[in-house]
Amino acid sequence: KYALTLVDIGTDWEGFYPMTNRTTKEAERTFRHFAGKNVIQEFYSGNAPELSAAAEELDWVHPTSTPFLSKRNGKAERRMELMEDGTATALRTAGFPDNMWDIGGEYQSTARNFEIRNGDSGYNKRHQKGHFPGTMAVLGQLVYMVPPEPCKKLLPKFSKNTPCIFMGWQMQPGGIWAKSYKVA
Repeated sequence: KYALTLVDIGTDWEGFYPMTNRTTKEAERTFRHFAGKNVIQEFYSGNAPELSAAAEELDWVHPTSTPFLSKRNGKAERRMELMEDGTATALRTAGFPDNMWDIGGEYQSTARNFEIRNGDSGYNKRHQKGHFPGTMAVLGQLVYMVPPEPCKKLLPKFSKNTPCIFMGWQMQPGGIWAKSYKVA
């Protein structure tokens, strides 16, 4: 129903977080996941009360924008357009319906972090450990996975790999890759 997009302007790292409601608690949980162990020096947003309260709860410096003056928020507005366009493109390419916007948005945001632009990636800028080491795949792409041991017993003996649909990458707080993929 709702989503929060966060961008680290120092590293060009972004996070897309579907939210069930617009509460301070939900915003704070999202902020913590985005930041991980990173120190947030300043947090810019509009004047949404739940965002202001969550930033205050986390002790983040939080200058706010002037309502209805999007010219002052030009970079943020453009970033949101890119996010929306990228999400729509990912969904169309995968053949997924619009109501899967949460999966499309998360996929698009994460893939953008791994993308090498001007010789560097948001992933490398944020973690300083090189570019993303995992496999890049398109949302909705047919992939094959080796099922975990408990599931192998349920499959025919000749099935070593199971066909799946690629849904994204499993990310830990702070944007650390969990070395696993989301599949359906």
